[in-house]
Amino acid sequence: MTSKEQLFPVLYGISSSGKQYQWTIKVVQDTKDNVSIETEYGTLDGKKTTHSRNIPRGKGKNTKFEQGVSEAISKWKAKQTKEGYSETKKKEGKQITVVRPMLAHTYELGSYQKTRGAKI
Repeated sequence: MTSKEQLFPVLYGISSSGKQYQWTIKVVQDTKDNVSIETEYGTLDGKKTTHSRNIPRGKGKNTKFEQGVSEAISKWKAKQTKEGYSETKKKEGKQITVVRPMLAHTYELGSYQKTRGAKI
């Protein structure tokens, strides 16, 4: 088995203090069939921290590598939507805060529905 690697585009973000951050993620499969997701993050021109997580098995019909790619895609998209990172570098300065609506509880029809004053 040869080693495989899936690298995703670098994402950039700005912290609340105004510093630029860089975040990368990749999926690596070595020759021993070990698959891991490796993330590297830190300030743009400063120190970077690396974190690695092994994938124990694939879920469903996915292989370990396919499962790793699927999880990496999910993390990469979440970094963009939830934390405001993007593929382009942003100017240093104040971070733009995205205000999202608060989610309401779902209303189940029929639980307290009244007909002519009597509960059903």
